[in-house]
Amino acid sequence: MFSFGQNLISSHEEVCNYLKKLKNKLQVLKMADNPYSYQGQNDADYKLYTVQVLKNLKYLDYELIDENMRKKAFDKYNDTLNESQ
Repeated sequence: MFSFGQNLISSHEEVCNYLKKLKNKLQVLKMADNPYSYQGQNDADYKLYTVQVLKNLKYLDYELIDENMRKKAFDKYNDTLNESQ
């Protein structure tokens, strides 16, 4: 488990990409209540982005990641993330 909720983290993308580079087996992550700067996104988008980048996660912000959320994350971010690699 890794928790950095309620801090001054402004970029969830940077955190997700950093955690992905660590090649870890992280399954539980809490990152809510940070002042993320959303560019055309809403509050749920950081969750979908996180689920798509950190594929081993089982819980995000104390919520179980179900197949429906994984599908939404894939549909929204798979093409975008593949282009940036």
